[in-house]
Amino acid sequence: MQARKNQHYVWEHYLKAWVCNEQNEIWSSHNGRVSRRPISRIASAEYFYEVKPVNDDEKKFFQFLFLHHYPKDVQDAMLRYIDILNTPFRLNDELILAIHLAAIKLGEYNKIPEDMRKELEQLKTKNDIMAKNIVEERHGEAETRAVKWFNALKNKNMDFHNFEKPLVTVNDYLTNEGYNFILFICMQYFRTKKASERFSNAIKKSLKNPEWNNILPHYKIDIKNISPENITPHFLRLNEIETASGLWASKANLTLLMNDTSCPFITSDQPVINLKADYQNAFANKKDVLENYINNTTNNDYTMVWLQ
Repeated sequence: MQARKNQHYVWEHYLKAWVCNEQNEIWSSHNGRVSRRPISRIASAEYFYEVKPVNDDEKKFFQFLFLHHYPKDVQDAMLRYIDILNTPFRLNDELILAIHLAAIKLGEYNKIPEDMRKELEQLKTKNDIMAKNIVEERHGEAETRAVKWFNALKNKNMDFHNFEKPLVTVNDYLTNEGYNFILFICMQYFRTKKASERFSNAIKKSLKNPEWNNILPHYKIDIKNISPENITPHFLRLNEIETASGLWASKANLTLLMNDTSCPFITSDQPVINLKADYQNAFANKKDVLENYINNTTNNDYTMVWLQ
């Protein structure tokens, strides 16, 4: 297993709609300069989705600030998701403990047999790679499923997007094509660098409120142990699910707008746009945003618009 160093925060397959030559390049405006750049280097960063360990204080703070008003099954699901992303760090802790115990038993670390030391080092490397790849792989799996929906849309077919079957159980949500398509679009909205920075900065700003020093000790949470960067990926995941569920519950109308002009669509490193969002306030009332939600994702031939 290799760590995937170059990780896209905009779907690479989606960007292919703007390819202008056989070298898979697109015209890109970057820092005021327009040039051709390969899509492999567009809207990507090194280890962009690498996860960081979430400690007990961060987990309790996340639950207190973001999860408390959700049903218990939603809270449990999100806490399980945090635990899943914490897996490589839990395994490394267990590995360090095993090495420590072996060193004690044998007298010192160098007395551990060389083949065993190599195996332990390989396990450590494997866990480190898992931390770099685990979210990237989740997006990759979702992108693989999404190809069929975008191929259908190119043929003006939206049959998969319907609200005929009610969703009751978790399995209903997992297997419903229409809901999973909406969830995929919401993932594209919240997975970007811009979204990550916006919500991380909002959490940082919130933590500067002196009132937390009076509130958090009652919940046995030490504010000094909270890093917004560690919490942000989980907050974004929660927003993906909440936004998709809101669009589904309201039976938001999906419209496909065809571009028959000579002027092609453009896109950006934030390809899904909420035209009713307050981008200056990441914690704006979600209910108002959801009631007026418009998703806009484009390529050179068509654009999708959800009206709620």
